[in-house]
Amino acid sequence: AIIAERWREGRVFLAGDAAHMTPPFAGQGLNSGFRDVTNLSWKLAAVVKGPASGDILDSYELERKDHARALIDTALQLGQQIQPIHPQQAAERDAFFAELNRDPGAMQAMEDEMFNSILDRSIDKGLVVDAGGIAGRLLIQPVLKTDAGNGVLLDEYLGDGFSIIGFDCDPQDVLGAEVLQQWLALDARVVTIARSDDTPQPRGLTDKLGEFGDWLGGDTACVLLVRPARFCMAAATPSKADDQLGRARQLLVA
Repeated sequence: AIIAERWREGRVFLAGDAAHMTPPFAGQGLNSGFRDVTNLSWKLAAVVKGPASGDILDSYELERKDHARALIDTALQLGQQIQPIHPQQAAERDAFFAELNRDPGAMQAMEDEMFNSILDRSIDKGLVVDAGGIAGRLLIQPVLKTDAGNGVLLDEYLGDGFSIIGFDCDPQDVLGAEVLQQWLALDARVVTIARSDDTPQPRGLTDKLGEFGDWLGGDTACVLLVRPARFCMAAATPSKADDQLGRARQLLVA
């Protein structure tokens, strides 16, 4: 259980086991490395190819370090329960879980709490505008419906770069021309998802199962700016989308 003091020195970056090592109990060592690389790689590409500022690379450690530490802490807690070295501690553990198993609801609640740090991959600092709610969260992978009635995954429409998703609205209608062109110049993909078959479908995608609407947590139309690694960089109602996406671009190029 160890974390490097710093993950960047000039043009050198640490990732994976070079940046942090964890006991195996939570099974998250390799996953943490993948999360490091997906966080860092698109930022490196944006700086090398332009127009992003090299300052955005400082957000890598800022966004990843606390989450890596939380996973290591979870693994340590599991390890203490799985292999205590004192007989009395082992007996107390066995008695505790024997009692807990009598209450399936309590057991499920404990599992949910223990693995929350694994499942929750939200970003609350770094390259995100007004983190909280949808902003900073990892995008889900809903099944959507095309005009032909076929079920498709959202990833098939997002590409490898930035994406602007309009839910129950068209981003090209609600964003100002200047902000929209700035993101289109970065090859951002624009996708519109209709709430249901009763609403317009300017891009031919419908929230078939209601998964996307449920994830958004309400019936309000919104615009999402999604980073290449599928984290939401900004989320706003149509009236505030221009401001939020403008601020997001400032974070990228400042």
